[in-house]
Amino acid sequence: MPIVVVQNLSVAANGVSAEQALGPHEYLRGPCALRLRASAAAVGLNMSFAIGERLVVPDMAVPQSSRFPILPDDMITEDASYGGERWSLKFRNTTGASIIVNAVLEIAYA
Repeated sequence: MPIVVVQNLSVAANGVSAEQALGPHEYLRGPCALRLRASAAAVGLNMSFAIGERLVVPDMAVPQSSRFPILPDDMITEDASYGGERWSLKFRNTTGASIIVNAVLEIAYA
């Protein structure tokens, strides 16, 4: 099961992070289940997660727990893909100071 880890990503004040779907798992190679969890160091951070053309998490607040995300406490969503789709993950800071975020995306191929 591939695991994509976003660790200690600093999102600038009133800014949007770069696309986090980079690397060998950017495109889903077959039918799979995806499980996303995230944790921010402070309140005021939102995230958007899409699979293909589907916006699964539309600019939702990231839980503030100042730790590496654990199950089930920091679970954001669980969804599926038929494969061949590209997933997308971005963070948006709504405050006047930078915020650190950690996220984990688990990809379980059928």
